[in-house]
Amino acid sequence: MDKIVNLQANGKPVDLTPPAVGNWRQQAGAAPVLIVNPLASLHQRTALAWVTASDTLSILEASHAAHGNDPGNDRAMLSVVIERMHQLERLLNDMGDRTADLEGGAA
Repeated sequence: MDKIVNLQANGKPVDLTPPAVGNWRQQAGAAPVLIVNPLASLHQRTALAWVTASDTLSILEASHAAHGNDPGNDRAMLSVVIERMHQLERLLNDMGDRTADLEGGAA
């Protein structure tokens, strides 16, 4: 546990908490509910990014195959995909910072 706390102190945790969690009663300044494991390697983070993108594509393809161009379904899928893309963006931003650090800021 000490390693996790120390690593969090050395870098900002990547918060992947969906915004809908905020609909529940939250204390001001509470820790994020869902974060990337601070001990996860860059390769593991890349795997998570790939799975997030791949799963999101599968969700969209299955939705389209099942419902076609149904506007109600389109709106529902948009909300799912938008949240997953926000998570992916936060993860990729963190990976970009980490790779820039590895390359001495010359990313």
